[in-house]
Amino acid sequence: MDGDRITASLTAEFVGNLSAEALTAALRDALSASDLPTPSVRDTHVKHLKNFNVTRFYPEDFVESVDFTVMTAESLLNGKEKRPHKRNPLDEA
Repeated sequence: MDGDRITASLTAEFVGNLSAEALTAALRDALSASDLPTPSVRDTHVKHLKNFNVTRFYPEDFVESVDFTVMTAESLLNGKEKRPHKRNPLDEA
């Protein structure tokens, strides 16, 4: 996202136990096709993805500079959201 705009959308398939190493590998595969750097995945990112089906990466999570304000990763199951969640207006403030 750049401000309030979504600038790109990618989908990657992930199978197996979710860990920082596995999430890094999945992101690397998905982002390399778009020539985007892979963020540094922390245990917090994995925990948020497991508990809330969403995690966010900010420019400070990347070693290289990026031209967006936030990258959101969501967990999907068979092309649908794993469980519905409402958008929090505070996330977009």
